[in-house]
This record gives sequence, structure tokens and C-alpha cells, in this order.
Amino acid sequence: GKEGETAEGKKDAKLNRPELKKEEKEQIERLMRDLDTDDPDARREAKEKLAQMGAKVIASLTDGLYHKRTEARAVCASLLGEMNARNAVKQLIQAFYAAMPDKGEAATYQVVFLRGVKTALMSTTGQSLLSTEMDKPLVQEGLKKYIAWYQENFDRLPPQIDEPEIEPTDPEYMKKIKEARALKLEKREWVRPALS
Repeated sequence: GKEGETAEGKKDAKLNRPELKKEEKEQIERLMRDLDTDDPDARREAKEKLAQMGAKVIASLTDGLYHKRTEARAVCASLLGEMNARNAVKQLIQAFYAAMPDKGEAATYQVVFLRGVKTALMSTTGQSLLSTEMDKPLVQEGLKKYIAWYQENFDRLPPQIDEPEIEPTDPEYMKKIKEARALKLEKREWVRPALS
């Protein structure tokens, strides 16, 4: 069957990803690997090339929010903001939540990533709900505000990455949209960088 459909012909749950040509997919994969370097110039070059590819890289950038290297995660977050990727708001909030402890300051190595997430959320939501610096306590208060904003406005956002296609004429449209856009808020273990 066609890409994005199951054997029964039903739409795949990960439909809201662009169809990429083989060479585009390989180029994106290569550029995402190029972010995994200690060389800031190489990361900057990979970022510029990803930006030139436009909206077709947004889904890969949301995957990159969980990259093992903090600097690579930061590049992915900042690019989502620069592209005003409103279809990645859900993923940005989930990554923000996953990277923050329940209380206290963020881990020092996460700060550069969280700054990128903060900027991206300001761009994609149009809301400045986080006034503190990312290396200070009480960042969780801003995170809670973004979660509350999302829960009040999820139905005004465009389809989010990995959201199944739901027909607006479906009698259960709002119920299905609410289920599809529900935040999956989970903490996770992150790879701590080696001390130089």
C-alpha cells in the first residue's frame, strides 16, 4: 500500500510527517549526525543546511529534541523556533518537561538546550510565560504555564507532528483531537556529557 497506510488501507498514526525522497531522507539523517560533534563550526554548518531544507525537517528536529548530545538538542529546539514550527508545540512542551526536575534548578548541562526550548516556545505559541533564566529555580512555574496554555489552546494549533489525520466531519472530531493532542508528560534519563 501507500506510505502512511496500513494493510487495511487505514491511515497510519504517524501521518503528519512529510513524505521525503530517499536522497532528502539520507541528507537529513547525515545532517542530524553532523550535529553530534564537539566542533561548533560543524554544528553551525549542519544547522544552516537543515534550515535551508525548510519545513520538511521539522519532524526530524522534534526527534532531535532527545538527541544524546545537549548541543544537538539545543540546535533542534532553536531551529524549531526559527521556523515557527507551530506543529511542534506539543513536542517542545514534552521535551521541556522531560528535561526538568520536579523542583530546583535544571541540570547545568541542560541549560543550553532549555534556552533553545524557551525561545522556540515563545516563537511558536506567541506567549512569554517564562520570565526566569533557565539556570535558576522556579523554571517549573513557567513550564506549568505553558502546559496550561497548551491545554486551553490545543484545538487552535495546526495538526502536531505524529498526530493521526482526523476528518473535521467526523462526529467525534473534538474527542479524537483531544486524545491525539494530549500531552505525554514523562521524565527521562539523559546522557550526561563527560567533563572536559
